[in-house]
Amino acid sequence: MRESIWLNGEILPLADAKIGVEDRGYQFADGVYDVIRIYNNRPFTLAEHLRRLERSCADIELPHAFDRDRLATEILHFVEREDLPDGMVYTQVTRGAAPRNHIFPESIERPTESHLPREHRADDSVLHARPDAHGCAGRRGRRQAAQRAR
Repeated sequence: MRESIWLNGEILPLADAKIGVEDRGYQFADGVYDVIRIYNNRPFTLAEHLRRLERSCADIELPHAFDRDRLATEILHFVEREDLPDGMVYTQVTRGAAPRNHIFPESIERPTESHLPREHRADDSVLHARPDAHGCAGRRGRRQAAQRAR
């Protein structure tokens, strides 16, 4: 598998991807993400994941952040190109870049969209654990197990 990312409609080497420091996802965690499991080079329940991503965008008042059909096509082509037989695609949508301010900007040129493929590893089973309030299922679980072992 190549180390690539799909960023705002362009497939790039991961090392060349750039997201500006004014992106509200970076500054304020003003965005949403979803993880789409890949089996046999095919996204599992892609339509359901994209509906959830769309609902999540609406929940943070970022409606119509992407076109679901276009995004499904892009993800399918990207997964096929990356030859990802067993893995995940981490999909993120942020409000995009705007001058730093805690108030939502009146308008933004466009949201930032990214899709990062990763091969499935045996230790990825922690993804199915229920994360704590900070999304730290793996880290917290490993730490607690280490403390109990002492």
